[in-house]
Amino acid sequence: MYFEQYDRWVAMYFDSAAYAICYRSAARINGPWSMEHVLCRGSDSRYAQLYGSFIHPACAARDWDSNEVYWTISQWQPYNVFLMKAEASFAK
Repeated sequence: MYFEQYDRWVAMYFDSAAYAICYRSAARINGPWSMEHVLCRGSDSRYAQLYGSFIHPACAARDWDSNEVYWTISQWQPYNVFLMKAEASFAK
């Protein structure tokens, strides 16, 4: 997703090797991309059995004036999707 306020692209994904929801950012969609940043780990009992994540599209709105990023986390048990929030600041 492109964040206008930071002039950055952000990709959020499930890293199966790390068993974690992670993100990277870049000034251009074709990179170079930042190092991986972990938002949550499946080893934390609050996030057990996680498998997916998406950034909420409202976070990228032009008039969004906040460092908060809203995203979803999917879990097998309970089989559900939860809305999460994290503080983020990306260099311009």
